[in-house]
Amino acid sequence: MSIASNNLCRTDRLNNLRALTVLILLMLGGLLLSVVITSISAFIPLFNEISIIRCSITLQNLLAFIAPAILMPVIVYGKSAGKFSVGNAPHPSALIWFILIYATATPAINYATYINEALTLPESLSSLEQWMRASEESAKAVTDKLMANSSLGNLFTNILYIGIITGIGEELFFRGALQNVFVGLFRNKHVAVWIGAVVFSAFHLQFYGFIPRMLMGALFGYARLWTGSFWVPAAIHAINNSTVVVLNYLAEKGIADDSYSTIGAESGFPILAIASIIMTIILLTTFHLNTEHKQKLWH
Repeated sequence: MSIASNNLCRTDRLNNLRALTVLILLMLGGLLLSVVITSISAFIPLFNEISIIRCSITLQNLLAFIAPAILMPVIVYGKSAGKFSVGNAPHPSALIWFILIYATATPAINYATYINEALTLPESLSSLEQWMRASEESAKAVTDKLMANSSLGNLFTNILYIGIITGIGEELFFRGALQNVFVGLFRNKHVAVWIGAVVFSAFHLQFYGFIPRMLMGALFGYARLWTGSFWVPAAIHAINNSTVVVLNYLAEKGIADDSYSTIGAESGFPILAIASIIMTIILLTTFHLNTEHKQKLWH
């Protein structure tokens, strides 16, 4: 490799490290600002507890996720967020493909949830385990408060906040901006997807949901990588979250139970989960190869 090529690689790496630093700083600043504004809103008489939670969700997504994903590419690369974080407009067939893949992967992810929830730490780390379980319960308590009202209006409001706003905000940051930075930093797209998935799961600070959330993050990552658009993983993320909201609503109304969330999470030999993994890999590979073939034909 020539000296010029070495210098170019070094410059690219420094740019990507700078991008990662700027993105993290913008996210932390946005997160801090959202906490401050939410805390101030608690003193406004018109705001009840539910309004404050919804305010917190909106501010976190706007200030800690969406704004950094828009600002960082301009600051570091001189590119618009549309070219860097958002990507291309997806073909409708890509969305259909990944909805099918998401549905196929559900039993495997449910089984991962079942395994993850059963994990325990050594006795020497009992205090850490207690903290992690308390964190899980705290997050669940917030979600339960949002879903406590079983009115139809509250259902659509929760879909907006928990499904759509969260899906767009988190995917624009984690898959649109962060994963793209990781691709440039590690020079390996698969490594970028999986490290992004680990960071995405760790960010939620929910150990007993870490593995399934990481798997979902990887699925979202490949959706972004192979469609070239953040809108596909954002749509799947929104569908995933909205499905939880809708099923909870139906359970509250006595129309349905939570059997959807336990499909594949059976004790004993996990034949459905294994079948789910195999079919998911086949569908992902088929989509990828088909997409590559079309790109070669177009060029």
